Amino acid sequence: MSSETIQQTAGELEPLVRSFKFDKITSFIHVLPGMFITGFILSALLMLVEALSLNLTLFTSSIVSSFLIASLLSSSVSTYILLDKVINHLYTSGVTTYYFLGGGSFNASLYYLKNRLSKAKIPSPATGLVLSLVTGGFSYPIIISLVEKTLRDHMIDEEEALLGKKLTPYFFTERIIVEIALVFLTLGTYLIYQSFRVVKTYNSHIERVHATHPNPPPRIEYETTVYEPAKPLAFFIGLLLTFSSLHAVLGYLGLPSIFLMNFGIGLAWSFVNLKLRNNSVSRILLVNAGLIYLMIMLSIMIGVAGYRTYSLIFRESLQGISSLQDLPVLSLSGAIFLNNMGIALASITPCLGTIPMSVGVNNAGLVIGTLTPEKLAMGDYSPILLLIMPHAILELISYSFFITFAFTWRRPNSWRLLIVGLLILALAALVEAFTVKIK
Repeated sequence: MSSETIQQTAGELEPLVRSFKFDKITSFIHVLPGMFITGFILSALLMLVEALSLNLTLFTSSIVSSFLIASLLSSSVSTYILLDKVINHLYTSGVTTYYFLGGGSFNASLYYLKNRLSKAKIPSPATGLVLSLVTGGFSYPIIISLVEKTLRDHMIDEEEALLGKKLTPYFFTERIIVEIALVFLTLGTYLIYQSFRVVKTYNSHIERVHATHPNPPPRIEYETTVYEPAKPLAFFIGLLLTFSSLHAVLGYLGLPSIFLMNFGIGLAWSFVNLKLRNNSVSRILLVNAGLIYLMIMLSIMIGVAGYRTYSLIFRESLQGISSLQDLPVLSLSGAIFLNNMGIALASITPCLGTIPMSVGVNNAGLVIGTLTPEKLAMGDYSPILLLIMPHAILELISYSFFITFAFTWRRPNSWRLLIVGLLILALAALVEAFTVKIK
């Protein structure tokens, strides 16, 4: 670039760049939605228990309504402020970076800025506000995750351009799934930390890159190491063990929280499969079969721990199961097959099929666990042996075929997974029907 062009650029952009202010964000308003959503979830679970016990109180209903309104209002305000702040920062920071790098004319900087802004995957402040209002604040976890991804992508670009080193870990798209899963698993409390982390990340970027404004930041000469998390399978198993224990305790205390856990586990399970999707089909099948077994074992544990709580919910379902035992073998096997096939076919939804499968498997384990204390008291030890019975083994293995298909459906001949899965599922239903009749 010639000296005349540089002088022209400075003349056009310098006054504008000097007028920019890079201020930090206060975290208070942004942690409120997480607090109120957590309060709403806990009070709603309590209201569910009261309703099932036919003991619903006006006090609990009032608390639920209050937390819902607070969630809606706080998330709407936080969403608008945060999106407005980040989008404005993308503009001012983009122009500033272009100026520091010695870009061309003012018009050229606008084209550069347009390209930078087109990478942002966040809604406008007005759209975010409407989403929060329409969803009662429950779009907030998704919005905050998109904001963090956009912010970290922006930070990496500026660090490499201005500092010469990448200091910020990359926010993979799949991680959004994990973030939302953790909100479900923690009954909303993770959202408090997540929103605080987003604000902290933004503020650290201001300190690191824009603290010397209107002068460019000093370049980093020392070596840096950026931690990038790996081993998604180990992460998921740790997540499963940790939160199954937590929700077992909550079930024992009278809160039927496993239904939220099911969604969280389903999302996290999707993350694992997305990370493994380039592996061989046999390995993915093996991993999914093992995870299904682990999930149903842990959900049985939750059912045993909270059997007093969950017996209220499954009272009518358990009576319906007992009535099916009087059907003829073929009718019984058909009923079993149709029930299991409903879960299986719902799970072939690409990328998100793990959610209905998680719900189906964990609810089945929950029912078994809820029945176990009563069965053991009667001297019936069949629930303990259930997972090693032939029909259970066949059924759980068949589910892994459907889940694997949901993440490998683009591969040639992947339809064979569905055929094999359906055949095994039909065989499992027939074996289960004969097992019931033999008893």
